[in-house]
Amino acid sequence: MLNEGFAGKVQRIPIGIDIDRFPLRDPESRASARERLGIPSDASVIGSFQKDSDGWGDGTVPKLVKGPDILAESLITLSKSVPDLFVLLAGPARGYLVGRLSDAKIRHLSLGVVPSSRIPFLYQALDLYIVSSREEGGPKAFLESFATGVPLVSTPVGQVIDFATQDSAWISSGFGPEEIADLSGKALLSGESDAKVMRARAVAEGLSLKNLDPNWRDFFSRFLSISP
Repeated sequence: MLNEGFAGKVQRIPIGIDIDRFPLRDPESRASARERLGIPSDASVIGSFQKDSDGWGDGTVPKLVKGPDILAESLITLSKSVPDLFVLLAGPARGYLVGRLSDAKIRHLSLGVVPSSRIPFLYQALDLYIVSSREEGGPKAFLESFATGVPLVSTPVGQVIDFATQDSAWISSGFGPEEIADLSGKALLSGESDAKVMRARAVAEGLSLKNLDPNWRDFFSRFLSISP
């Protein structure tokens, strides 16, 4: 319970997304993105665009709160039933995951640090995005994948459990790689017109920065006596 002195002084505003930066992908944009990235056109491409190891060097020590071990085990399990699997990575310090994928002979491309302006383009190349974290605030990938129409498989963390449901994403009951791999296999069978994908886009639109603007205006007006 909040201290009485803070009652009525706390306002919860979700993390939003600049929806205009993340257009829905389609077969043409996917093919173009894969050609530019050198990814086989017929691969089943799974994305992961977050830092998930300690430090800013090679990143060989996993940051377990971000679940790179869960992701690695999930992808290794999934590769047994999806032989054309390809993993697209972005972000610094991905050495642990790159090592696990290399050892398992899973095809992958690790781009390292990329400008934020290029992230929307990377989503165009995907068939699926996996969030495997044990704890999260957002994550950003939740709304980014929803906005671009990329099916999302996620552990029950952050805003995913606040705003997504089984009607818009494939959400695991826990943090087991076997379940995540199973959900990923099912999600890969969905298409651009899948009802979940369409509902996911609607969720992202509802949490656009434009739609959240009144919340911020109300916050500044009521709590800070500022009229934006």
